[in-house]
Amino acid sequence: MKIRSAVLTTSVVAGLLAGQGVASAFTGDVTFYVPSLGACGQVSLPTDYVASLPASMFDPSPGGNPNNNKNCGRKIKVTRGANSVVVTVVDRCSGCKRGDLEISPTAFQQLAPLTAGRILATWVFVR
Repeated sequence: MKIRSAVLTTSVVAGLLAGQGVASAFTGDVTFYVPSLGACGQVSLPTDYVASLPASMFDPSPGGNPNNNKNCGRKIKVTRGANSVVVTVVDRCSGCKRGDLEISPTAFQQLAPLTAGRILATWVFVR
């Protein structure tokens, strides 16, 4: 009996993985920003490995207080080609569309030089 192989689309693979409890991956524009006091209530520096999550993925916050948001402190692994970096969510990005991220300059440099300004990358929440 001969079995034919099939090409699975990204959405099919994502659906299969989601059913197994594997986190969904996002693809979007990644830029860098200079972090300071973030929506999660902590002060971060440009040398910290931190990220700002799109408002559409960050909101809503319990009782309207972003310091209590379930995404605060979550780890994200960002990958571009063979390079990846893990960052911590500390802020909310009002100008980012779903799937985009802003990350600190130090984290961005693990993926591309700052002169790139904006890159396409894939990311996933990690435990």
